[in-house]
Amino acid sequence: MHRYFLQEQCRQICKQTTDKPTQIPLVENVTAANVTLQCKDVDRLVLKHNVGIYVIEKRKNRRIVWSNPVVSRDGFVEFSKLQSGTRYQFRVREITAEGVAAAETTKWFETHADGYIPAAVNNVSIGNFKVNKNKPGRMQAHLSIEPADDRNCLYDVVFWSGRHNLHQYRVDAIRQFGLKLEYVDYNSDDVVYVISRNDVGDKQSENFTLTFRTPSCLDIQYDLTVCAPPRVTGLRVIYTESAEMNPAYFRVAWDKPTLLPDNYTVIVEPMDSDNFDSVDVTVAGNQSTADVQIGVASSRRYRIGVVAESAGGSSFQSTLFTKSDQPIGAVEFQVVIPIVIVTSLSMCLTIAYFYYRSKINVAKTLCKYSVFEGMDRKGTFDDAIAPRKSLSSTRFYVNDVKVKDKFEIPLDRLTIKTALGSGIGGLVKLATLQNGRGQSVNVAVKMLRDEASENDLKSFQREISLMKSIGNHKNIVSLIGCCTLDKRPLLIVEYCDRGDLQTYLRTILSDTAMDIFKSKKIQSQADALSFPRQGHHNVGWAINNYLYDIQQEAMNGHNEDLLNIARQIANGMEFLSSNRIVHRDLAARNVLVCADKTVKISDFGLSRDIYQENVYKKQSNDKLPLKWMAIESLAYTIYTTYSDVWSFGILLYEIVTLGGNPYPEWHSSEILHLLQSGYRMKRPSSCGFELYEIMLSCWRENPLNRPTFSQLKRQLAYLNVLITGGQVTAD
Repeated sequence: MHRYFLQEQCRQICKQTTDKPTQIPLVENVTAANVTLQCKDVDRLVLKHNVGIYVIEKRKNRRIVWSNPVVSRDGFVEFSKLQSGTRYQFRVREITAEGVAAAETTKWFETHADGYIPAAVNNVSIGNFKVNKNKPGRMQAHLSIEPADDRNCLYDVVFWSGRHNLHQYRVDAIRQFGLKLEYVDYNSDDVVYVISRNDVGDKQSENFTLTFRTPSCLDIQYDLTVCAPPRVTGLRVIYTESAEMNPAYFRVAWDKPTLLPDNYTVIVEPMDSDNFDSVDVTVAGNQSTADVQIGVASSRRYRIGVVAESAGGSSFQSTLFTKSDQPIGAVEFQVVIPIVIVTSLSMCLTIAYFYYRSKINVAKTLCKYSVFEGMDRKGTFDDAIAPRKSLSSTRFYVNDVKVKDKFEIPLDRLTIKTALGSGIGGLVKLATLQNGRGQSVNVAVKMLRDEASENDLKSFQREISLMKSIGNHKNIVSLIGCCTLDKRPLLIVEYCDRGDLQTYLRTILSDTAMDIFKSKKIQSQADALSFPRQGHHNVGWAINNYLYDIQQEAMNGHNEDLLNIARQIANGMEFLSSNRIVHRDLAARNVLVCADKTVKISDFGLSRDIYQENVYKKQSNDKLPLKWMAIESLAYTIYTTYSDVWSFGILLYEIVTLGGNPYPEWHSSEILHLLQSGYRMKRPSSCGFELYEIMLSCWRENPLNRPTFSQLKRQLAYLNVLITGGQVTAD
């Protein structure tokens, strides 16, 4: 009781005194606080000391007078509102039950200077994985940051776990250089980005990137009431029989695991018959075989899958392909997918070779029944079969047999005409293509500039490969073919005769201005000269006050069309995002308009297929559209579907301003600082409040709080109903 009373009395005295405490007894013991620097910033210092109660005073730049003392007892003390680039020293006295110990004086600590750019962190590590009891199916983990020698206090952390689990944190290291991560997915490839930040001067270090794979649930807690079972191994068919007009019969087996699930579900699905659905059979978890009978044996190929199930969830499905055209008997064998693929590939290539030699059509008929039929773009093997011979080659070679790329078009079928446009990615020209029936059709041909670099060539080849895999959609520019055997590769796509959306919008504004001028709403030639003229769309958009009236009148005449354009773009982006493709350059200049006012998203030069990844981090020197980029893309150079949503919000701004430039009064180099301060573009006078709310939702700082393209499509459709009084139509 006496010790507690003395300590409380000391703290009260220390708060009131302006010099060293003298009203309590001094003892001969010397203070041993072991004061070190925890972290610092431009305007503060955080000190760390041994456990105990201490009275701490400070002074700066060798001044004699010490400041008013503060009391610290939890091991850390923060001094804020300090001067930048200034040295400080501290005098520390320990308070004990006997009294106040003799003072200990620290070394000098210096705050960062104004405009200081922090150094990148030395290392980042993840550990201490635990089951998150509050969030089933998720883990907790601890992230530790090893600071640079400057021991900066503030850090931005971006954590991406699993498919859609993206979180941003601000770490203030006044207690520790790290934080607890919630919602960590099991058995996933994760990415962490850490940036050291100067909050006062808004300066930041280079990224530190850590990629790692998290443990599975069973690695953390070996319990199937909490965790899903592992994938079934050793899946095989040990007996099969079928006869014409009789059911097909299979005996399926798999390896017995150490930890038994509650049950297994076995699925058998015909691959080349539409007459019968798949059959599911459930067996107990202590079984390792199952007998399955399916319909009439009208199919010869089957896909067999097995899923293990427990209270903790379901395993990933194990799958094999098999045939039922001959009995296997009691001999056990294992069917492995790669063997099927290699066998089918060899058979198709052999047939193709004989077709090439004898010009018969048998090859097409037989290859039709290979395992490749019906596979979508995520299951294609185009790039996995054999390496390309070179960047410009579109043929691969297996056993000296040439296999032609179906997209390759002979150069002599093309007639290049006039230029349609140009950009940082190359040139686009109008051309005519002779089709297989001898007819000429207009196409657009994209090509590289004469001075293109090796990096430009690689990006162009990547764009061609990506367009081959995208597939067809009414709001995506379709690939017609390519010419890559020549030294100068060409990308051939469908031609949209109304040009790009930016020019289309600015033409509406220009035509409206001319109509107003002709109707004598503008009284002087000087007023008329202030408007953009037909064919001169690159003039500055900071023009006189008549522009607001023109924009409003133009919007009134095209409101429904413009909303329909926005909804079509959202529809096309929904398709891309569902296929795990990030566009990275969504803007009006990269949307094309057809004669019937159908719009199509184009220019995939910066796009990435992130099906195998969950986030794309820029690593090349591609030129980037800064004013269209999301805040996390500018700060951390990472791109997701969420960052495409941000760009869609900028595109909406272009639409409602009829081709206006975003952030017209700001330079591109200022955008990141502007956005981090909370600034967002103001509502254009020609934009309704409901549409502006949609734009703002696309520009939310946390990517997970932004709408999806599916939601945007519905919101725009509903807004169109409000304006026109029509009905929502399905795309």
